[in-house]
Amino acid sequence: MKITIPARADAPKTTIFVEILKKGSHLGSRQVTLMVPGGPGGNHAVYDSIKNDLLELSDLILFDPRGCGYSEYSSPEFCSLNHYINDIDAIRKYFNLSEINLMGGSYGAIASLGYAIQYKENIKRLLLIAGVTSYRFIETAKNNLKKRGTLEQIKAAEDLWNGTFRDAQHFSEYYKIMSSLYIYNKNNGNALPPTTKPNIPYNIEITNYGFSKFLRDFDFESCLQDISCETLILSGRNDWINDSSHATLMADKIPNNKLVILENCGHFIWEDQREKFMKAIIKFLSEKRGC
Repeated sequence: MKITIPARADAPKTTIFVEILKKGSHLGSRQVTLMVPGGPGGNHAVYDSIKNDLLELSDLILFDPRGCGYSEYSSPEFCSLNHYINDIDAIRKYFNLSEINLMGGSYGAIASLGYAIQYKENIKRLLLIAGVTSYRFIETAKNNLKKRGTLEQIKAAEDLWNGTFRDAQHFSEYYKIMSSLYIYNKNNGNALPPTTKPNIPYNIEITNYGFSKFLRDFDFESCLQDISCETLILSGRNDWINDSSHATLMADKIPNNKLVILENCGHFIWEDQREKFMKAIIKFLSEKRGC
């Protein structure tokens, strides 16, 4: 389905695609988890392989961010990190939910972290998967790439850092080259990272805009102590792009958190260590205590 996000001071009206998965009589009769996709430029399809397992624990809202996937096209200037955070709250308001869980992976974890700082009264539980706290992640990623990457991979990553992907095909080629870095577990063979479906476009304009603009200067580190809700921090020890040192920093500063760093695990945690990933998520979402 598509819902309307009203115009506000920082952005025009738009429509976005949402997928509702529920087991209760109505959305909100159980806890509700909003699943925040990564990118920038990504969409809800990244969570397709785990959404049915998560539905046993919580009603779910999956969505395509402004300008992405099945959502209405938007100029990238209205698709920054701050717009993303405010759109998350617009979704919460649309469904008249007083509080939500947020589960975000990668860039989705960055947006979820920002939401927990800005809209702390509306969040019950926070799940940060392969997330980072500031623009400093780019420098640690470049250092990791120098140590672990091939010359071909180092060259391919320049289009990421500079925001110079030509189109979705170029981006797909990037992931083919980089797949051994994103997915650590060799049992997955030549598996590509689960970024989207063939029939759902990845918005490369927004990817380029993010890496050439707002991902270069965002910084939540000084506000981490303000996060008041119960927080799960999941990281792969071998994550090259969002190094686990950023997860450790979150755990040092967020007051009420559980840190899980999985060994032999890359950026796409549920691909490398699905059993351990699900065990941590199930335990966290099944706990009765709240914030």
